[in-house]
This record gives sequence, structure tokens and C-alpha cells, in this order.
Amino acid sequence: MWEELIRNYQKIHIKDLEKREQNGHKPTDYLGHKPGDTAWSRHIWNENDLEFKEGTLCYVEFQNNQITAIQPVTISRRLYSVSPVNLLPDSLKPAENIDKLSPADRVFGWVKQKGKGSYKGNLRIFDLNCVTEDAVERYFCNDQNPDGFPLTILGQPQPQQARFYQAKDKEGNPLESGIAKKQGYSSKQQGLRGRKVYPHHQALPEGYWNNPYEDRTTKITNGYCQEYRQPRGENEKTDQNRSIKAWVKPQVEFTFTLDIINLSSVELGALLWLLSLPENHYHRLGGGKPLGFGSVSLKINWQETDLRNGQDWQQYYSSLFPLDSPQSYNREFFIDDENSCVKQFENAVISAYGNGNGSDNDIKQVSFISAFLRYTQGFDDNLPTYYPRLQAKREADAEGFKWFEQNERT
Repeated sequence: MWEELIRNYQKIHIKDLEKREQNGHKPTDYLGHKPGDTAWSRHIWNENDLEFKEGTLCYVEFQNNQITAIQPVTISRRLYSVSPVNLLPDSLKPAENIDKLSPADRVFGWVKQKGKGSYKGNLRIFDLNCVTEDAVERYFCNDQNPDGFPLTILGQPQPQQARFYQAKDKEGNPLESGIAKKQGYSSKQQGLRGRKVYPHHQALPEGYWNNPYEDRTTKITNGYCQEYRQPRGENEKTDQNRSIKAWVKPQVEFTFTLDIINLSSVELGALLWLLSLPENHYHRLGGGKPLGFGSVSLKINWQETDLRNGQDWQQYYSSLFPLDSPQSYNREFFIDDENSCVKQFENAVISAYGNGNGSDNDIKQVSFISAFLRYTQGFDDNLPTYYPRLQAKREADAEGFKWFEQNERT
């Protein structure tokens, strides 16, 4: 109990410690030198405090003659009874052995989290080229603004926010109102709310990305504020956010080559399904996805595609003469035909996850497929997407963490 709590303390403060050391502070500088000094407690920075040994100063909590908590200070962080990872279905956890690999592991590769073990994968990406001239916008980095413009502070996952992440059951239903914070993560019968995704920002108003130097963060245009920019003021540029000097312009086109080998029909079907999404569905690439950056549309150039099965490759390498790609191996064979690889993938998903609610014959009704398609398309309500905040209208001096503080209260 002690080691887990102290390790959690030190993990939470690791970035703060690194920053202080970069500024020339030594661990002993964290200690107060006279009464009234504010200082960091030893257990936050001293690795020796991880060991619970004779002579350790601690505070112990008893309930029904049982020790329920061991703490380094009287008012301390508290550990939940169940870790969030224990509420995650085993099928969604990283594979521990090579015989448990998912299709994604087999296609893209896998490395064992603890101990030895890896799988190289069966896909390579190369020949990346930008075919659009003048693809990068750099106009907003100039002599007056050499550091670019500041992005809104990007939040990191905070699984300790039980009300935000935790469900009362395995179906993902939210916790009941009025439940105390200490009741979070209290039982293995509870669950998690669901998958966390970065949806495509649909229906952004015209000119939304224009002139990012101009502070329009509190100005509403067609229902949208300038969500991606940090409001101008004292906290415009801090060590919590990032500034950017250039970005890739909209409608820029890149090409690249995929080389695959040894894929099963279902694995190839899954890959082709991902690369052939419906119109107005976008994958997300790069940083700043919560702010709307990185929506990309992927299309296969079938005229330059050569896919063959093992028998055809054997014939190809056995011949001393050039052989054309089999005529039957075209887009229809892999995607549109009733027996295509994509159809085999869809049938496999429906067979494994169909629940009788329309998903027995429609892959789009399978829960995680539905969530993925919503993520790639965005929401249809024309409302802006942003981090939770206490008020609908953005305010220059609003602090994002206030919403989470309010959400944690009973």
C-alpha cells in the first residue's frame, strides 16, 4: 500500500521535478530551511522513501481493526480500491504472448510490454512524397512573432478523475449522481465509460484557420470560437502549452507506398476497409488532434496497386518472363465482391461481436465500429468540439481545470 501510494506521488510530479532540475535545483533545495518555509515533502522526490521500513514516519488508518491506508502525511492522496486497468476487458489489454496477437498486432508489429518478445509485423510504409507545391504555411512566424502563435493547453489523461472515466457497470453507464469520490473505482463489477477518441471537427465556419495570430478566442462566429488558440494575455505562452511556427495547408496531397506480405484475407480486408472509408470520413494524423488538427482523407490508387496471393506470387517468381498482375485481382475482387477480403473482414466482426440489435448483418451497428465511424466523421449537430468548461462561451481568463474540480464534487 505504501509503495504504490509513494510511486503514484512521484509519477504525478515527475515533470515538475525534471523542470526544477533543469533550472539548477538540487533535491535538497526542496526542503524548507526554517519554520514557515514552504517545501516539497520528501516522499515526492526522494526515491528512498519508496521503501517502507522501520523508522518510516507514517499515518495509519484503521477500519474494523483492519489497516485500510498508510500515508506519509495527515492529508494525503488516496488510492482507489481497484485500478482502472483492472476494469478494462482482457481483450483490450496489450497482448502478453505472441499467440494472443490481435490483427493490428500482426499487421503493424508488436513488442511485449514486460520481458522479451516481439513480432516484426507485415506492413512497411515508404516513398512518402508531397505532390502539392507551396504546401506549408509559414506567414505567421515573423520578426514580431518569432516563436509562432500559442496553442490552447492540451490536456493529458487524468484517470484519477473517476466521474469522468468510470462507469457503474460493464455497459458503460455513468455513475449515479451524489456518489462520493472515494466510491470511485471501488469494485471490479464496475466498468469504464468507453473508448476515448478525437472526433473530426465537422462544419467549421469559413476562415476558422485564417490569421491565427488574431485573438478571436472569445468571438463567436456561426456558433464557434477560435478553440485552437490560447487567449492573449499574461498566460498566453507558458510551460503548459506549445507554440507552432508553421502548418500544412488544407487540401495538400501526399502519396506513399504500402508494402504488405503474409496477410490473411481478414487482415487484408481490415486494412483495405480502413483505407476505403466513406466520403467525409477522416483519419487523424499528428499532434493537436483535440483542437481539430490532422484530419486526413486516404484513398487507394488502384491503378498502381499489385496484390497477389501466394499461388500467383509463386508463378511470378518461377517465370523467367514478366507476368502482368492477374486481371481478377482488382478493386472489385478485394472490396466490392461478395467474397472479397473486405466482406470476409466484415463477416468476421459481425460473427464475433453481433449482438442482435441490427448488428447481425450490418458492421456499422457493432459498437466499436460505430464509435470509430463517428470519430472519423465527427458529430452532425454542428456544435463545436472542445475540452469541458463551466460555460458555453469561451472566456479569456477561464481555467480549464475548474470544470474537473466542479465535476469531482458531490
